Amino acid sequence: MAGAHVWKRPLLLYRISAPGGPVWGLGYGVFEAAGAARRARAELPAGLAGSHPWPHALADIGDRLVD
Repeated sequence: MAGAHVWKRPLLLYRISAPGGPVWGLGYGVFEAAGAARRARAELPAGLAGSHPWPHALADIGDRLVD
């Protein structure tokens, strides 16, 4: 999917710990405010937008990052 879409912002692929085991996350863009991140959801392809993404501060997930 990443190759078929022209991305307007940087992407970040990361892995975090979750109750059922590690999961992968996909970050899209760097924003100064959560409202700007929410508005940027309109830029996502339908397959990703349909998963109802929400903004997260990197500081909020930093302690959950895994190798």
